[in-house]
Amino acid sequence: MDAHDQTPLPDECIEAIQQRQIVQDALKQLAENNREVVSLHYIDRLSYAEIAAFLEVSETAVQGRLQRVRAALRKELNMVEKHFKENRLKENFAADIQRLLDTITADKDGRRAAGGQ
Repeated sequence: MDAHDQTPLPDECIEAIQQRQIVQDALKQLAENNREVVSLHYIDRLSYAEIAAFLEVSETAVQGRLQRVRAALRKELNMVEKHFKENRLKENFAADIQRLLDTITADKDGRRAAGGQ
């Protein structure tokens, strides 16, 4: 593989999609006011002061919500990470699947060549 090739491998794409889904699912579990603070801070990139003004709460309240949310997400995501580590696919999983697909294709090709479908 070329060292300059930045194209992610299929398993890296799947892992990124899974991680994104896990985070989205964890965020859905948050109370609406906490999800709003997270969105304003991490997605909209607002400062604590801007969030406080928008929500009409103190900066301390914003900071407290974010701390609680980060702690809850850390706990949830650590449990998910532990589950994935304990149930990790074999190192050569992709190669095993490719061999199975090659075998199926070869069997179909062999039957076609023999006149059977």
